[in-house]
Amino acid sequence: MGTPAGLLNRRVAILRRSLTVPDYEPATEVQWGGFRPRGARATTIGGLRLNLSSGVLTLRDNAMTRALSTASVVEVDGEAWEIIGRQIAEKPDGMLRFDVQTAPASDMYGSEFNSRGDVVTVRRIVSNAPPVDAPARAIITGYRPEEIAGGIQFGHSRIILSAADLRAANWPEPPRANDKILLGTKSYNVLAVDANTHRIAGVLHAYEIQAAG
Repeated sequence: MGTPAGLLNRRVAILRRSLTVPDYEPATEVQWGGFRPRGARATTIGGLRLNLSSGVLTLRDNAMTRALSTASVVEVDGEAWEIIGRQIAEKPDGMLRFDVQTAPASDMYGSEFNSRGDVVTVRRIVSNAPPVDAPARAIITGYRPEEIAGGIQFGHSRIILSAADLRAANWPEPPRANDKILLGTKSYNVLAVDANTHRIAGVLHAYEIQAAG
């Protein structure tokens, strides 16, 4: 027995990666789907643990939906969801069912920064001019022993820095090696910057920084 048409009442836009910029863009065709919530689940992105929602998305089987994979992002009534798996149907019914979780969004990152973070000063030293400073929220931790490899050494710090705060301050992004992050009397020297781990559906929420100090 197929899914009743009346249950396919959620507007679903399938997003695809742009070929020109590190972003997603909507597909030209909108699908109608069904959605069943499943509750909360936790995930770790880089050094940040986030609490997400999960659910099951049902779509009609066609060439576009058949191409969806765990690299895909969809919008259900305007809210972004990541596909994390595809269910195997017991028998063909013309429908495809996907396990999905909410794509981490600005409000989730903002909540983490507000609850766990500190307000730091991000500083760039400029020759023959005053330093360029900006306040930003950041979560500063160490690395776990199993993460000590390559250029990461004992004593280095992981700093998850709010990209939204830097944009709001009109600071010259992105952070780069030898920029400083100041917290009280403590000064961290930026060694490496990751601008991809916390880029979700094309939106950069945070920089993940390896720092010494």
